[in-house]
Amino acid sequence: MTHPTRRTAAPSARAGGLARPRRRRPPPRPRTPLDRLIAAPATWNPALVLSWQLAVQRLAGRLDFAALIAAQPAIEAATEAGEAAVRQGRAILAALTRCPAHPATTVPDGF
Repeated sequence: MTHPTRRTAAPSARAGGLARPRRRRPPPRPRTPLDRLIAAPATWNPALVLSWQLAVQRLAGRLDFAALIAAQPAIEAATEAGEAAVRQGRAILAALTRCPAHPATTVPDGF
C-alpha cells in the first residue's frame, strides 16, 4: 500500500490519457550573421597553432630538417585548414558589413 499523498502515475496517465513523450525543440537557428558569429565556437587558426609549436621546438633546439620533413603532412593539413578558416572569416566579415545599421536605444558605458 502506498502513502495517499505520493503520486504513483504521471499526470496525463492519471487523467485517463496516455503519457506522450515530450519533444525537445532544436535550438533556434541563427538568423543574422551576428547571431552566427556569436554561436560559432571560439577556435584558433590551425596554421597559427602549428607555427607556434614549431617556433617552440626551434627555440628548444629540437627543430631540424628531418623534423620538418616528418611534420610536412601536418604542415600541409594545418595550412589548408587555416586557409579555410580565413575564407570563412572573410565571408562572415562581408556578411556583417552588408547588414543594415540599427539605431541604439541606449548609450554604452564609457562612451
